[in-house]
Amino acid sequence: MKRKLILFALLIMAMGLRAQTLVLHHTDGTTTNVELSKNFRMDVTDADYVFTLKDATFAFSRSDISYFTFDQKKGDVNRDGDVGIGDIVAITNIMAGIDTDDEEKAYLTCPDDHHPHWIDLGIGTQWRCCNEGASTPEDSGGHYTFDQAQAYNPPSLEQIEALLDNCSSEWTTQNDVYGRKFTGPNGGTIFFPAAGYSREGVLDDVGSWGYYWSSTPYGEGRAYGLYFDSHGAIWSDYGRYVEQSARPVR
Repeated sequence: MKRKLILFALLIMAMGLRAQTLVLHHTDGTTTNVELSKNFRMDVTDADYVFTLKDATFAFSRSDISYFTFDQKKGDVNRDGDVGIGDIVAITNIMAGIDTDDEEKAYLTCPDDHHPHWIDLGIGTQWRCCNEGASTPEDSGGHYTFDQAQAYNPPSLEQIEALLDNCSSEWTTQNDVYGRKFTGPNGGTIFFPAAGYSREGVLDDVGSWGYYWSSTPYGEGRAYGLYFDSHGAIWSDYGRYVEQSARPVR
């Protein structure tokens, strides 16, 4: 069933924006720029996004488009007190029939600085881009005992195994923070800072090791988790009382 959208020109006028460029982000990482004008129209079919310009009509397969952005941003569209790409991304994607709820949509990598985002690595489980308690992917966030971490939906041991078995990883720095970056079979990437661990309020191994709880207990007083340093990443078990990082999944 074909669903027709209102003219993007009307949307732009309603938001007080001047004509600009709509950027199509393809699943292979490339982009296509579409210059908007008063004659611009976009229709959505079951299979395609159909763009009608003044002198031409062309289509892109919906399965080949990850999301849309504008190259310019003017106005606090979502009234969150901040003017950013998230304002236009949300409106544009909604008009295109794509779910843009920041808490629902998944990306191959963070599309903007309005963290957190859900990251799809192509392995079934989607991971948050940030540790629990962090405002950016590089932030350590909080450190929690095993029981405390369960409030944030950490991965199961099976999900950690899927991460290790299906993704490549490398020890790297991101904004001068050491950690390990995982790359999924679909090209999605996610960064885990080497946030260390805490015991009785004393931090240790920050910058050299990452300790991340799972949701899977092991025996009496222990539980599984994801652990890594510059040499590699593994799953193992640790005492539940030790405070480690928590990374939500869904």
